[in-house]
Amino acid sequence: MALNGADCIHLTAGLMDSGNSINYEQFVIDNEIIGMIHRILAGIEVNDETLGFDVIESVGPGGNYVAEDHTVEHMMDEFFYPDLSVRCNYDIWEEQGRPDMLSRARDLVRKILREGQKGLLDHDLIAGIKQAFPDSQSF
Repeated sequence: MALNGADCIHLTAGLMDSGNSINYEQFVIDNEIIGMIHRILAGIEVNDETLGFDVIESVGPGGNYVAEDHTVEHMMDEFFYPDLSVRCNYDIWEEQGRPDMLSRARDLVRKILREGQKGLLDHDLIAGIKQAFPDSQSF
């Protein structure tokens, strides 16, 4: 929908049951998906600098472009680095206990609830939210 120009997409960011409930884990999973969509919508910048013809010429066929400064300088702008998706080797993932998306999302939610960003909300408002939603304190 975003690729077709929609700027308001309902039932995202953790909403479940036709918007009647929200799930923290689903919220962070959806946030990652939305981040990927934003990266796609940003497109790929193509110009003389990003094409790096001079690097292609100097490295040549069979060379290692990943180790080049040009690649390192531009890769942070051109890739989406997810928090939840597995980006490590299979062996490392297996050593970590083969965590699935839900368990990684749950860990991230717990970290956010534990650490949060202190000072963004008024203390009275936070107390009111905790009183209104006591189950949210179980993390």
